[in-house]
Amino acid sequence: GLHLLWLGCLTVEIILLHFIFRNRSEKDKYMLLLFLVLAQVMHTTSPMIRGFTFSRLPLQLCNIAAFFYLYMIIKKDKKIFNFCFLANLVGAAIAMVLVDFNEEALSFWNIHYIYEHSFVVIVPVLSVTLGIFPRLDKSAIKNMLVYFSAYFAFIFVFGTVVNGLDATPDFFPVNHFYMFNPGVAVDYLPFVGFTGAIHWEFKGFEVYPLLVATIYVVFIALNILFYFITIGIYKLTDAVKASSKASKPLFQLK
Repeated sequence: GLHLLWLGCLTVEIILLHFIFRNRSEKDKYMLLLFLVLAQVMHTTSPMIRGFTFSRLPLQLCNIAAFFYLYMIIKKDKKIFNFCFLANLVGAAIAMVLVDFNEEALSFWNIHYIYEHSFVVIVPVLSVTLGIFPRLDKSAIKNMLVYFSAYFAFIFVFGTVVNGLDATPDFFPVNHFYMFNPGVAVDYLPFVGFTGAIHWEFKGFEVYPLLVATIYVVFIALNILFYFITIGIYKLTDAVKASSKASKPLFQLK
């Protein structure tokens, strides 16, 4: 119930914001997105108020999106936008599909999760529909590959080092992009059980190469698929607009 309610409210919110701002000035549209991103940054960093742990650092793709978006909006960087539109929307879609609200509906972490991923979806979608950023072009896949690969490599090294160095009883292991614990990956996707078959360990530092490689390849493939779906939506939208214009009579009686 909570899941469907969330998706419904998110859809309505995007539609309402689009129609409220579609005829406003470019400055108003830009200020809307800047406000949303600043609110997102505040929300993303809020768990740190509950105490510092490495696992609470905003390094999951949907957490770090707040900082990518902030840079994207301030600098109006199209390359970062291409990456964010593909990678973050795909990441948010996966998170929304796989979420399981098995705790009390209005618990802190459930509400935080809902707000977090709502921001991740709203900002890039409105950036396109309100015309702040142009449509994706062929450079989008290249931009996504470069930035996502750099991000993925960073969290792989960071997570491996942190988990290997800190073995205290009260330590919460990091599992950024779910690449450090095959058990968690299997809980979400039972058919990936094979990813834990190879386990490398070097003096406390652990790596599951099949898990890491599978996550990287599958996520890239989903991004490329989403790119072509987006291009298809562009073509469909253009065809509908062209058909609508063609069907208008040349003369109308007043």
